Amino acid sequence: MTLLNCGYFLYCRVMRVIFLDIDGVLNSHRTAIGFQHVLMRKFDPVAVMMLYRIVKNADAAIVISSTWRLSKGWKTLVWGCLREAGWPWEEYGFVPQDSCPIIGKTVNYLGAGKIRGNEIDVWLNEHPEYNDYIILDDDSDMLESQMNRFIHCDSKVGLSYENWQRIREIWPEEGELA
Repeated sequence: MTLLNCGYFLYCRVMRVIFLDIDGVLNSHRTAIGFQHVLMRKFDPVAVMMLYRIVKNADAAIVISSTWRLSKGWKTLVWGCLREAGWPWEEYGFVPQDSCPIIGKTVNYLGAGKIRGNEIDVWLNEHPEYNDYIILDDDSDMLESQMNRFIHCDSKVGLSYENWQRIREIWPEEGELA
């Protein structure tokens, strides 16, 4: 557990969250070629294991900011794809759907003249207990105040080693990730 100095002899637990886009992060052009365009429902196993290690070592939760959140049964769909790609769900108990690290999704402002950064901002304001975050996305429609927490993934390759290094700059105490 990571603690944050909140003042005179007062420490608060750091609650971390990852805002996760899916297309262009966990699946990519490279993944589509490798899996022969299987509906883009196949996740890159390497990207999934990188995400798993980030979640585990940073003690972070996941909030889905992807358009996948608009699908009926979005959480079951995403969690199923993560497990299929190799996420070691056994660590989370015998009822993986109930104990997965996905804790929610952002609001939907599509078509309302807002950007994804606005959706993330609303979630953060509604959940002030989460005081540390990163954003994994292949689009760059974030607020200026979020840019130092934004990891821009290339949709051609998805979550990359360069992204990994950037995450380590933001969450440096992840010593086990090297």
